[in-house]
Amino acid sequence: MKWYFARRLMLNRVEATRLGGASRHEVGASTLLLHPTLPAASWNFAVDFDTDSAGLERQVRRVEEEFHKAKRWPAVLTGPYDRPHDLGERLGALGYMAEADRTIMYVEEKPSIKADAPEGLEIAIADDATVDECVQIAVQRFGWPYEWAKSLRRAALAGMERGPDHYRMYYAALNGAGVATAFTVFSAGTAGLYGMATSKDFEGQGIGRALLSHCASETFERGVDVMTLQVPTGSKAERFYEGAGFKKAYVGRRWVKKKGERRQLGAKGEEE
Repeated sequence: MKWYFARRLMLNRVEATRLGGASRHEVGASTLLLHPTLPAASWNFAVDFDTDSAGLERQVRRVEEEFHKAKRWPAVLTGPYDRPHDLGERLGALGYMAEADRTIMYVEEKPSIKADAPEGLEIAIADDATVDECVQIAVQRFGWPYEWAKSLRRAALAGMERGPDHYRMYYAALNGAGVATAFTVFSAGTAGLYGMATSKDFEGQGIGRALLSHCASETFERGVDVMTLQVPTGSKAERFYEGAGFKKAYVGRRWVKKKGERRQLGAKGEEE
């Protein structure tokens, strides 16, 4: 995987996070995404480290200082675009621990997806009348805290305001009842697919495949040349997308400051 292609896929996630309300800060040769409303442990991270080994510790401390000011937990997303190339190992030596890996996947043309959708399934762009259903489907399916719903709704409305050339949320209804959702974010010829979820009561009916096929069709009709997404490594979702034609780009890892280290930094949400 060429570093510049991997970085392009990563930058779409940066754009999606900014759309959700996060602010972007350049700290030396790193980019920080800090979200003012979502919990400290989510959607707050640093990416794109580019420094030599000798200067890494100083750069990490600069990044930690910005997290400290924002009362957020220091977290770093690593990938093949980072320098030094052994960034993860070095973060471990600086008091960070690795969380579950995520596989970044992509396709460069519309995948061939066998989608026998159930009769009565309709897929449309979400609007003010259906956005709440979409948010609730995602929150329930992924097991996210319900207090996140307001922030997620705000992010969806912000995306809709920017228009379909930047953001599209999809609402899938079966016989008039919302059963699935997903949204895409467009940046620099790349489309990122996020939050694709089918209500548990309706799994196994081909709804997810039908929604994925619909999203991919509209994405490539728009003129992008790559579509990307990310899933937990080794998960059922990874196998699902691989079976639908997505290729594995690389495995990204999230490194977070160990609990004792976070307490020393006074991060919001930690016991003192």
